[in-house]
Amino acid sequence: MTERPKPVRGERFERAARLPIEGRKRRRLLALLAAYADASLEPSVNQLATTLKLDPRKIDALLDALERDGWIRVEWAGTGRPGRRSAPGRRNRYELGDWAREPATAASEATSR
Repeated sequence: MTERPKPVRGERFERAARLPIEGRKRRRLLALLAAYADASLEPSVNQLATTLKLDPRKIDALLDALERDGWIRVEWAGTGRPGRRSAPGRRNRYELGDWAREPATAASEATSR
């Protein structure tokens, strides 16, 4: 049996873990998204929900909150109300905020504005 790729506790994960994010569930979800990014993986809502032991609708709500607060950007795979925005065979795409970039990259982009 083939082992599923797993998130990695890398540099982005470490940065996410230090961010001043309101709410334990939001913090855990952002750190998990960062760990998946460290492993160059894009998780499904169900994978996130299973790992965090939460309902997929709760993951949707937490993603909305993180996006609203500027920590991430979500490109939804489907349309509809929270919990139903996934589409069969497609995955949401998650873009971490500026906090997740390499320090040199973030600094050079800030000076070029």
